[in-house]
Amino acid sequence: MRKSLLFPLLLLSACSNAVPQASLVGNYVAIYGGETATLVLKPDHTYVHTTRASDGRIVEDVATWEARQRETAQDRTTVVEFWDFRSNSFVQRD
Repeated sequence: MRKSLLFPLLLLSACSNAVPQASLVGNYVAIYGGETATLVLKPDHTYVHTTRASDGRIVEDVATWEARQRETAQDRTTVVEFWDFRSNSFVQRD
């Protein structure tokens, strides 16, 4: 099983220390290199990751996510893990 950490969410949590899981639920959008990626985190710990290429090709994946607290001597932060996260893999969607 493959998992990935989404860097922007990790930065968000690092800026605000520990983040309650309920605060992470919502929609996130990134635009880069002609692609638009949308990540929807749902309260039931599933996510929908949709990537749209500039030519209209779309990939949509549904899997699970988990947030946990990581404590160090200096701080407590939130780490978000995404199971079966896939990126840059386009297929034509009807």
